[in-house]
Amino acid sequence: MIAAMPSRTSIWSWALFQGGRDPYIILITIYVFAPEWALIACGFLAAVTVTAAYSSNRTMLTRVVPADKIGVFFGLFVIAGTATMWLGPMLVELATDASGSQRVGLLPLSGLLAAGLMALSFVQPERSRQELTL
Repeated sequence: MIAAMPSRTSIWSWALFQGGRDPYIILITIYVFAPEWALIACGFLAAVTVTAAYSSNRTMLTRVVPADKIGVFFGLFVIAGTATMWLGPMLVELATDASGSQRVGLLPLSGLLAAGLMALSFVQPERSRQELTL
């Protein structure tokens, strides 16, 4: 006799409708499906924030950079983006291999974000705008 495994949607609907009288069945079902929903929610949040950051950083670059050097700064912007595209995963791999833990392996990303925040703290958009108008 071959037993067929029910799909996740059928388990979910059974837990809500037929087994909904028992709170433990609902809690177990939420425990099983919550990580997937959390991953989807985090992916959605990351997509929204990265899109906003990507569009706003180019706008800020055009406002801060002198008009005669805009090509140079956009080139530097592209090189920095290309460097971080391979630097981040490489640092995560090295830290994960060295520590044997994925949690510790993600710490270099915090360091990269902190370095970017420190570098951004030196940008003075108001002063740059005044120099552009003069």
